[in-house]
Amino acid sequence: MGNSGIRKLWFLDSPVETPYQSIHEINVININKSEESLSQYKGQKVVIVNIAVDSPELNDQLNYLKSLPYQILLFPKCDHKFTY
Repeated sequence: MGNSGIRKLWFLDSPVETPYQSIHEINVININKSEESLSQYKGQKVVIVNIAVDSPELNDQLNYLKSLPYQILLFPKCDHKFTY
């Protein structure tokens, strides 16, 4: 794959083919339920984290992530308890 772009994303241990050449082409729904593009993070160091919002260690994990010198993008794990 090299630097040719994103070809597969991994979900639940299974690869999923994608049309994206770059992560910057992906739009996501933010906490305010508005769509935004990951292109706004181009040129920045970004860590994308899948979090378990029901984890008892969540606060410790968030404090650690906030201490890192990166833009941190948090996405809740996909389950039926979280709705948009």
